[in-house]
Amino acid sequence: MPVIPIDVPAESVLIRADRRLSFEVVSAFRSPTANLESIRVLDRWDDENRILAEFSSPVPLLFNRVWTLKTIEAVTFIDPERLEFELSEPTGILSLLEDRFVLEDVDGWTRFRYESRFGISGWIFGWVIGKLLFERMFKQHMRTHLDELKETIEARASRSRTYPMPESDPPESR
Repeated sequence: MPVIPIDVPAESVLIRADRRLSFEVVSAFRSPTANLESIRVLDRWDDENRILAEFSSPVPLLFNRVWTLKTIEAVTFIDPERLEFELSEPTGILSLLEDRFVLEDVDGWTRFRYESRFGISGWIFGWVIGKLLFERMFKQHMRTHLDELKETIEARASRSRTYPMPESDPPESR
């Protein structure tokens, strides 16, 4: 049965760090020595810019409950501009998942944008369920993930000698 995609409105955050450092932090899981409990690399393609990985993502539900969504995704690294994630195989009712992290240099800072599109099995019925129940959860997950990434990247930037933190004020405040 066809899937009707749902585009979740993009979320973005301004990070006080060089875009190259931001990309390094966000793509660190592609390293053969990376050891993260929420990401497991399953396969690597020859060009080193694509991997197949299993992700375990906490998704907040109603009444302070959390659902762990496990997905297997092909990840493409386009240094230092973006990471693209595509669901490799359906997971439960989730038939489509395409995420993108876009990193833009803004006067030495990083504008980090998270874009997401998903689809639930069941054609129009899946679309209604996705819009009513899942879109809000995806949006909250995106916001939480961006906040966590911002904190991690800025902490790393504060210690970096290769990519020191920008001295300038945030671009929007000028």
